[in-house]
Amino acid sequence: HILDPFDTLTGQDDDFTLTALAADHDTTAGEEPLIYILEHAGKPLLYASDTGWVPDETGGHITRHRFDVVVLDCTCHQLQECRHGHLSTEPFLELKHRFFTEGLLKPGAHFIAQHIVHAHDATNPSADELTRIFADHDVLVAHDGMTLHI
Repeated sequence: HILDPFDTLTGQDDDFTLTALAADHDTTAGEEPLIYILEHAGKPLLYASDTGWVPDETGGHITRHRFDVVVLDCTCHQLQECRHGHLSTEPFLELKHRFFTEGLLKPGAHFIAQHIVHAHDATNPSADELTRIFADHDVLVAHDGMTLHI
């Protein structure tokens, strides 16, 4: 299915929905960057990879939900300041704070940093370093094989 921002697909048994939202990412190739809200059994998950600070209309749609899981881009981490196209640590944590203060997270919700750096080299933080950095902020760092129980 080709989706436009704010289109929603519903599963055959109406137990699953996927809503596309506008993202802040590169559009030079004419693509429409999207992030998604996936909901199953009353448990919404925001999957926001390849986006900077979310566009206002997307933010308005996000505030209609209380999330069990938020998976958010942190590509630039602490390597450079990113607010457009991707996020670095500071705006990532600002968004997490907004989700918390605006009541957009259910009790026990998981907030996950993912899509961290495009090319790994010796100057990049290790997975253990990232885990330590984000632990003080109650943020998990995504990794291959990660499983969540919600």
